[in-house]
Amino acid sequence: MRRHRHHVRPVNDAVTVDIPRAVLRILAGTQVAEHGQKVRQVHNPIAVHIPPSVLIDKQKWPPSDALNVGTQVHTSPAQFGKVMSDIQPRMAVGYHFFNDFDTLPVVHEMVRKTYGGPLALATDYMVFNVTKDDIRVRMAVIDEDIWPQPSVTEKLPADPSQRIGFSEFITSGRVPYSDVVEKIYADINRRYGSNVKPPK
Repeated sequence: MRRHRHHVRPVNDAVTVDIPRAVLRILAGTQVAEHGQKVRQVHNPIAVHIPPSVLIDKQKWPPSDALNVGTQVHTSPAQFGKVMSDIQPRMAVGYHFFNDFDTLPVVHEMVRKTYGGPLALATDYMVFNVTKDDIRVRMAVIDEDIWPQPSVTEKLPADPSQRIGFSEFITSGRVPYSDVVEKIYADINRRYGSNVKPPK
């Protein structure tokens, strides 16, 4: 069985499992059934693929390719449900499929044809709080509008010889507004102890 690393963090008496982006976990049904029985008191995540019909309708795949990839190379939603029915986990978690507004209902419907237990179809920022008594599925609260972290490497000075200037057409229309720019330079120099001169 190929193992993949998840983000697992203790929170009080619970274990929080964060499903990261683009996690791949391909397990044969017999492996999941065999090893899943040993950990059924936690939860069982397994890669589940979109059904062949979606590959045909959306990606215009030939049926032969869609059936091969959707049921042989990957685990179809119905096959996933069958494995979960055999394992009977506290929480079945399906992931590694394009979980979107129009694919989720199809995947969910096909899983429910073969499995009727607790189910979560994972998406980015979904969090599982696992205790011995309960498994809570929730979405992490994130701020999508964040600044990138400062560079950890030293900034190298620009080489003036590599400078590519503006065209005459651009420079001929330049209005520098020197009175405004000089005040900005003066303010920055005062606040940060620098001595940068504005360009001429």
